[in-house]
Formats: sequence, structure tokens, C-alpha cells
Amino acid sequence: MPMKKVTFMALLMITFAYANHSFAEQPNASQASIKITATQAEQKKVIIRVINPNGKQNAILKIKDEKGRQLHAETIHHRAVFIRAYDFSKIPGEKYIVEVRTKKGATIQIIDM
Repeated sequence: MPMKKVTFMALLMITFAYANHSFAEQPNASQASIKITATQAEQKKVIIRVINPNGKQNAILKIKDEKGRQLHAETIHHRAVFIRAYDFSKIPGEKYIVEVRTKKGATIQIIDM
């Protein structure tokens, strides 16, 4: 399926079996080595790229609105590089928070459209 056909609303309908996965140790942002890049492809469409140098561990990607309400969550399974397109056109608001969490910590990126 081409990336441009993947919409955010379709992803919201997927069951997030691993979205509430919790880790035994408390994540520490200073130890996180995750890099998040959000590139606006079109109006309210964003390509999110996550680089996890330690691709041996799972990472949890969460997208929240500006009030911190979770809009989407998914598990990135054992990947050093993850790229996916998201369509925010049917979601109200202009600011979104992308959070990627691993056992070693969390990284946050704010998307302002």
C-alpha cells in the first residue's frame, strides 16, 4: 500500500495490543538515544521518521494532541529506522506531540502545523 494512501484515521481503528505496554524500569529522558524527525509532506500530512540506534529493543510511538490526550499509539518492533506517513486532516488542532519511549528513556517532538 503506498504511503500516501495510509491515513491517520485508518490507523486509529487498528487495535493497539501493545499500546499500553509498560516497562519495568522508569524511563529517563537523558538516557534516550532516539531521534524523531517530522517532515510536513502536505497540509496536515506528516512523515515521521524515528531512528533508534539500539534497534534490538521495542519502542512505543505515541501521538497526542496539544492537551496530552492520546490520539494514536503503536509499537515499533526491533527496528533501527521507522518511517510512516500520518494524515492529521480529520483531527482538530494545530499542534501535536510525538513521543517515542524505550526502556532507556523517552524522546518528544512537537509538530506545529
